[in-house]
Amino acid sequence: MGQIGNQLIKEIAPDDVADALDRLYCYHLVTFCWALGTGVRLEGQALFLLSDELAEVAEENLAAAWQLAGRVSELGGVVTIDPSAFVARSPAATLSALDTAKEVAPILRYALEQVRVALGAYGELLDRTRGHDDLTHRLLCKLARQLAARETDLEGALA
Repeated sequence: MGQIGNQLIKEIAPDDVADALDRLYCYHLVTFCWALGTGVRLEGQALFLLSDELAEVAEENLAAAWQLAGRVSELGGVVTIDPSAFVARSPAATLSALDTAKEVAPILRYALEQVRVALGAYGELLDRTRGHDDLTHRLLCKLARQLAARETDLEGALA
């Protein structure tokens, strides 16, 4: 996006928006790595029930990271490229690998906890961009909707 597109942004600093988007980008890359890593560690019933689901989670999070990176670039920002900084920059700020990947419920509870943290960060940025940066706001709505659907799925599976 060129200068004309940036002129559509009102009363909010594009640098601040780009930084917040980078944090979400880092969250999605951390979640991609967690889903991929957990998926290859699955055993027993968890392997049967979660293998495809974790592959889908990994794909969705990588796609979201790409979209966020694109918007950061459009805003004139840069995304974090140091993988060792992803967790610290992410709204979740921590990453835990479960001791075992045999039990379904602990995996789903951890995933639900992380999704809720991300939804909180999305909500805050949605509030900040509403009426100020429509392009970013629309992207955030789309990605938050996907996370909310994932939250519903996880809640249903844990019920």
